[in-house]
Amino acid sequence: MNVKSNLVTLIVMVIVSVSIFSCSDGEDGAIGPTGADGAIGPTGADGEQGEPGTANVIYSDWIASEIPQTMPSSSENFPIAENIEDDIIDSAVILVYGRTASGAVWALPTILDFFPNQVNYSFAVGSNKELTVVVSLVSGSLDLPNNAYLTDYRYVLIPGGQLMGGGASGSKSAKNKNVDYSKMSYEEITTQFNIPE
Repeated sequence: MNVKSNLVTLIVMVIVSVSIFSCSDGEDGAIGPTGADGAIGPTGADGEQGEPGTANVIYSDWIASEIPQTMPSSSENFPIAENIEDDIIDSAVILVYGRTASGAVWALPTILDFFPNQVNYSFAVGSNKELTVVVSLVSGSLDLPNNAYLTDYRYVLIPGGQLMGGGASGSKSAKNKNVDYSKMSYEEITTQFNIPE
C-alpha cells in the first residue's frame, strides 16, 4: 500500500511538473496601427528677459559732455569714469562711443570733418586711473556745428582682452576670444553683449 501510494504521488508530481514546464507563451501578436497625433497645443508665454550684458562686461549709461559746444580752447578733456581697476587697464578691451544731438554714434578715436570744422575725438586712461575723453580742434571755429559736436559719451569695458596696440590717445585695439571688438560697430557691440540703449 505504501509502494502504491508513493507511486501515485510520484506520477502526480511528474504530470504536474510536465504540465507546468511544458507551458510556454505564444508568439507576440502583430503591432497594432499607430494612433493619429493629437492637436498641437498653444504656444507658451515668452520668458522674462535675462540680465543685460555677458562675460562681466561693464558699460555706462550715456554721459553728458562737460565740454560746451563753443569750446573754451582748442583742446579740452573731461573724465567719464574714475578708479578704473588695474586688470581692466592692463588687459581689457576699452571702447568709448560719442553721439551727436541727432543720434549718430561714433566710435572713438574719430575725426569729425565737417567744413570748416575738423575735430579729433579720442580717449585716454591716465596714471590717475581715470578714463578721459579728449576733444581737440584740428581746424575751424571753436563754435562747433551740431554734426561735429558729440553731446554725450558712453564706455564699454570687456575684461580679458589681449591688447594689440595703443596710441598716445589711449585708444586700444584688442582681441578677446579671437574677436577684434574694436572693429565691430556700436550696434554689433550692443547686440553681442545685450547692452540696452
